[in-house]
Amino acid sequence: MQQELLGLIAETQIHAGTGRATGVIDLPIMREAHTGWPCVFGSAVKGALRCAAEQTPATRSWLADVFGPDTKNASDHAGALAV
Repeated sequence: MQQELLGLIAETQIHAGTGRATGVIDLPIMREAHTGWPCVFGSAVKGALRCAAEQTPATRSWLADVFGPDTKNASDHAGALAV
């Protein structure tokens, strides 16, 4: 198994929301449970990477192997990429 560390820098503002509203705040930011610090979870990064890969026709042959099948067939197998 190969592992790599990847550092990312946001070139524009990002808002990694939790996906649920609480009170007057329409989309609160993701936070680590134990520190309360803002964070971007790996599932959000993996989704952004998959979206970028889907835009490149050359990646279609290995897309499902790396990221897993589409959501309709998600129970078929897991992807090889863990973020």
